[in-house]
Amino acid sequence: MKLRLKNIAKISNAEIKLDGVTVIVGKNNTGKSTLGKSLFCLFHALGSVEKKIYEQKARHTLEEITQFLLTRGSKTFLQDSQHPERSLLRLGSSLETLENIIELYSNKKEITARQVCEIIFQMTRPDLKSTELPEITDEDMSSAAGIADYLNTSDEEVIRDIVSATFKQSFDSQVNSRNAPGAMGVVHAQIRGHDIKCSFIDDDCSSVETDLQLTNQAIFLDNPSLLDRLNSPRFDYALPLWERLILEKIHVSQDSKPEEGAVARVRSKNKLLSIHKVIDSAIAGSIVTSEGKLAFKEEENSYPINLANLSYGVKTFVILKMLLERNILSPRDILIFDEPEIHLHPEWQILLAHAVVLLQKEFDMTVLVTTHSHFFVDAVDLFTRKYKCSDKAHFYVASQIQNSTSLGEIEGDLDAVYDEMSGAVDQLDRIRNSLS
Repeated sequence: MKLRLKNIAKISNAEIKLDGVTVIVGKNNTGKSTLGKSLFCLFHALGSVEKKIYEQKARHTLEEITQFLLTRGSKTFLQDSQHPERSLLRLGSSLETLENIIELYSNKKEITARQVCEIIFQMTRPDLKSTELPEITDEDMSSAAGIADYLNTSDEEVIRDIVSATFKQSFDSQVNSRNAPGAMGVVHAQIRGHDIKCSFIDDDCSSVETDLQLTNQAIFLDNPSLLDRLNSPRFDYALPLWERLILEKIHVSQDSKPEEGAVARVRSKNKLLSIHKVIDSAIAGSIVTSEGKLAFKEEENSYPINLANLSYGVKTFVILKMLLERNILSPRDILIFDEPEIHLHPEWQILLAHAVVLLQKEFDMTVLVTTHSHFFVDAVDLFTRKYKCSDKAHFYVASQIQNSTSLGEIEGDLDAVYDEMSGAVDQLDRIRNSLS
C-alpha cells in the first residue's frame, strides 16, 4: 500500500509505503501525526461503507415505517387494528419486511411514496392479494414520502458526508492546509492495484473515488491515559474519535459471550505466544476485575492495581495486551502508534519495537509509527533483520520547508535518520565546549 497526501493539514506533498512497519521521524510540528490521522480516517470512514449506508438507511426507514403505522393505527387495513403495536413487533422482527424495501435501494432505483405504501400494506396484510389492498390516501402518501426520501438519498452524497465528518472530527475542522489557501487537499491510497482518492475543498470532502471495499480496521494509539476512562461511569464524547472507538471496542469485548470469538482466539493463540512473551518481559500479569473496576494484577503482587493508577509506561503495554487478548486486533488490520516512546524507558522502547515487528510478521498487519527515539528506530531495524522481514521496513524523515512538511525515504543505512536526531547532542556538545 502507498499513501499520498497533498495539502492536508501540515503536509504539502508526501508519499509513504505501507506494507509492513513504516517509521517516520522528525522534529516537532513537522506534520508526522497528520499521516497517521489521515490513514486512520480513511479506513474508518470507508471501511465497510456500503454496510454502514445500508444500516443507516435501514434504521431511519424502520423509524419512518413505525411512525407511518402509528399514524394509521386506527385504520382497518391493520390486521390487529385494536393493537397496532403487534404489527410493529412483527414488522421489526421480519428481515423480509426491510429487505423488500431496501431491495429497490440496492438496485439503485428510485422508489416512490406510492411504492412504499404498497410494500408496507403487503407486509402488514400478507393474507390479502395485491388487488385487495386498501386504497392509498393522500395522508398515506405524505407519510410515506419521508421513507422514500431516505431510500433515494444518493450513496455518493452519504459517503462524502461520512468522510467529511470523520476528517473534521479528527483534524478539528482544519483538514485543508492553511499554508495553501484555496488549494485542493488530497488523500490518496493505492492498495493492491486499487486506488482510493478523497479530495477536500474548504475542509469538506468534495469527491470520493474508489473501486475497493475496505474491510480491515485502523486503530490509532496516541494516549495511554485513555485506560483511565474504562472505569468511568460516563462516556466522554469530548475524547478524540480514535480513543472513543478503542474504548467502545473494549467495552463490547467485555460484554461478549464466552463462545463469541472462539474461532479467532484459537486461530491466534499460537501466534500470540511470542508476542505475549515479549510484552510479559515488561509487564507480566493479567487484566482482572477488582471491586467492580478493571485492574491489572502483576504476577509478583497479590493485589490488583486500578488501571488509572498504573504508570503511563505500563499503560502502553496494557492497552496492547487488551487489544490482543480480546481479539480486537485482527490479521491485516492497520495499527498506528503516534510517538509511543514518550512514556517509555529506552529498554521498554526496544521491547515495544520487538512486539510491533512480531505483530506485523505474525498477523500481516500494516504498522505506522511516528517517533523521536533513535532507540526505537534502531530496534525496528534490527528486529526486522532478525526475523528476515527487513524488506517490509520503511523509514522516513519529515522535514519542514517554509511552514510545510515533506518526507524523504531513507534507503540503505539509517545515518540520515540518526543525523536528524543528533541535533540535541550537537547542541549539548557546544554548551559543554563553551564551559571548558
